Amino acid sequence: MGLVLMVAAIIVVQREMRHLHWADIRHALVGIPAATLWAGAGMTVLSYVVLSFYDWLAVRQIGRTMPFRRTAFAAFCSYVLSHNLGFSAISGAAVRFRLYGNWGLRPLEVAQIIAFCSATYLLGAAVLIGGVLLWEPEMVPVVGAHVPHLLLEAVGLLLWG
Repeated sequence: MGLVLMVAAIIVVQREMRHLHWADIRHALVGIPAATLWAGAGMTVLSYVVLSFYDWLAVRQIGRTMPFRRTAFAAFCSYVLSHNLGFSAISGAAVRFRLYGNWGLRPLEVAQIIAFCSATYLLGAAVLIGGVLLWEPEMVPVVGAHVPHLLLEAVGLLLWG
């Protein structure tokens, strides 16, 4: 499955980039202020640190203790694969099962960690999406231009609830 997805991704990227030239890409990147690029890199690192705390909290929630560096390693590997490959319920879970299983946790405990991390991630996404729907519903692609803003704001409040 992973090989099929990789080949499909290569084909899609090749088709999308067929009309782009390296000079155009370089020119577009040079147009981005360095401070913006550094801020983006910093926010990426911060995001992975926050995501690492989900695993650390999950391990504590099941009544176990583990050094943060281990849970951060498991979280980083899991999220990198699940965010890039998709199918997070399979790809990220498989990484967690392998790592936490090797570190002495039982399958049920690992399943609880996966459920906890999934729930915290979904709650965070609900807060973010709800905020966008409340404050800038017109920014939502396609839907923002065709659905009444009052309805989008109601969905945002529902997500926050």
